[in-house]
Amino acid sequence: MGEEAAHHSWPRKLTRGRFLVEVDNSGWMYTLSLKKPQLLQGLIELLGARHIKDLSFRIGEKEKKDA
Repeated sequence: MGEEAAHHSWPRKLTRGRFLVEVDNSGWMYTLSLKKPQLLQGLIELLGARHIKDLSFRIGEKEKKDA
């Protein structure tokens, strides 16, 4: 999805083939949801079909790292 999407979304976890991505607002959740089939296919090509079965999005907050 590009660099701009990377600033607004981040991977959270992979559990039983479900890859969860958190986003910082509902606009990005909607935008990424529209691209879900393409994003899911890209993940399957990258990681393999046995590892990725579904992709979901939720609104969350990026963890802040202490400097």
